[in-house]
Amino acid sequence: MLSTSKVFSFIDNKEGFMVYFFEGQRLIHDLALIHNLKGEGFHFLRDSILGSQLLSVFLKAKENFGFYIDSEEPYFRFKIETNYNGYMRTLLLPEEFNNFPERINGVYRVSKITEGAKDPYNTVIEVKNKTLNEIFNQFFTQSFQVNGKVFLSQESDQSVMVMKLPDTNIDKVDNAVERKSVDEYWKSKSGFIEEVFSKGHNQQPPIESDFLKNGLLLLGSKDIQFRCSCSRDRMVSGILGLAHSTSMDDVFQADEKIETKCDYCKTFYEITRKEIKETLEKI
Repeated sequence: MLSTSKVFSFIDNKEGFMVYFFEGQRLIHDLALIHNLKGEGFHFLRDSILGSQLLSVFLKAKENFGFYIDSEEPYFRFKIETNYNGYMRTLLLPEEFNNFPERINGVYRVSKITEGAKDPYNTVIEVKNKTLNEIFNQFFTQSFQVNGKVFLSQESDQSVMVMKLPDTNIDKVDNAVERKSVDEYWKSKSGFIEEVFSKGHNQQPPIESDFLKNGLLLLGSKDIQFRCSCSRDRMVSGILGLAHSTSMDDVFQADEKIETKCDYCKTFYEITRKEIKETLEKI
């Protein structure tokens, strides 16, 4: 049985870099059971998850973020929502999307919400002829203002983000010596990381051991799991609002019950005309 997916946080004190390693096999497996995607469409979802879940390391307690791509060419809508505790859910429309666009044109949006705050932090950035990986890296540099890059495995459901630490936060580094850039650091470490990818380890001990052998110390890890917040009560509330603003006949037509589905987890809920009518009469 696959272990729960995790983001591991490693530090390279000597070089002054953080390396975040996402082991996503269990999460990708769970999402494959939920989404009716095949071929290239599933590969697009996979790469989107592997890139986006590294963002969770930037969240503080009681924070969550939404990452949205509204692509016009080709047309699709993609959403990922993740909170500090590592719970995430995702949506890709149309549901039969079976394409992996080489270039995307549209906008991507970021919404970061802090519990108790009045307004969320929102960013909207136009995307012109960019790859999915370019979008993620643009997002890191512009929205989170970090000096880092994301690299996705082609062999396993894993990914890495390399981030250069500020000079003031580095131990045992002579600031007079010019330090490596992100690309230079990745070039120096990509060999062993690609080897880790090829092994496809799902357990923490062998992953931690491989990084330790290459001078990186594990600081901690965070579980990443799919969890949808939908419920029958929420679905009923939505139908109530619709019936109140229009009419029962507009909602139910000639039927005595309707079936609604959560776009995130694909769970179906049966709601009857009778229960909606009785609830409206009490309002």
